[in-house]
Amino acid sequence: SWHTKRPNNEESIQHLLATGRAKIKDGTLIITAMDKSDNGAFYCTATNSEGSETLDVQVSVTSPLTAAIQPTVQTVNLGKTADLICSISGFPKQSISWLKDGQPLRSGARVRLLSKEHIRITSITKEDKGMYQCMVKNDIESVQATAELRLGEVAPQLIYKFIEQTMQPGPSVSLKCSATGNPTPKIIWHLDGFPLPNNDRLMIGQYVTMFGDVISHVNISAVKSEDGGDYECKAISRAGEASHTARLNIYGMPYVRPMPKLSAVAGKLFFLKCPVAGYPIDSIVIEKGIFYFM
Repeated sequence: SWHTKRPNNEESIQHLLATGRAKIKDGTLIITAMDKSDNGAFYCTATNSEGSETLDVQVSVTSPLTAAIQPTVQTVNLGKTADLICSISGFPKQSISWLKDGQPLRSGARVRLLSKEHIRITSITKEDKGMYQCMVKNDIESVQATAELRLGEVAPQLIYKFIEQTMQPGPSVSLKCSATGNPTPKIIWHLDGFPLPNNDRLMIGQYVTMFGDVISHVNISAVKSEDGGDYECKAISRAGEASHTARLNIYGMPYVRPMPKLSAVAGKLFFLKCPVAGYPIDSIVIEKGIFYFM
């Protein structure tokens, strides 16, 4: 006879036979469509007038592992919350682990494992974007699922801005701006509303950090009075723009930078800024056809 427990705590195998998935033929137990519930020990007991003998057979039922992360792609704005859920089927599933961009995922105050299958990321930052993997393993196989976390568009914000400076001619000076946003913005520079002049003493540098912030600087060597004026850094992306202006004052005689020809539309507001350098400037007078200092 067959049992699923030891004879001294017998549980008839009739319940399994009743499902139609099992039958006994010539002492052989035949089970079709094995199920996870069939895991465990089966006991065969042979009996005659001389006594009985019991043999146990340990049966392990497996099912191919599958894994999928929902959603496979999600776009989340900075500061918001994202949930990643790994849906797993198959058995046994002995270990579940998470990776981000190919490296073990670090949990913390913002990145929490609500369960082995469920990750919640709060107060999303730029560092959180990337590819997430759910790894599922047992003694027989391993499977993985992948999902991408994208950031929603964020208008540029200036996170570092240069300040107004007043200095003597001769030394070098560096003006720096840093901006964040998604997509990563580009920073452009203006002096008194016009592109920076081309000369060998002025250099513009720009690079993007590993976190996607852009840093740009203007380096001016051996400053002269004519380098003075209102410098503007403007961070631009398709999501918007942000700008900052501060004045660089260099002691020296008044100087007016040449301006290109300007166009105006009748009936519209026209703004004309005097591109003046030198410091200090006591007064500026603008007249039509005449431009002079007082």
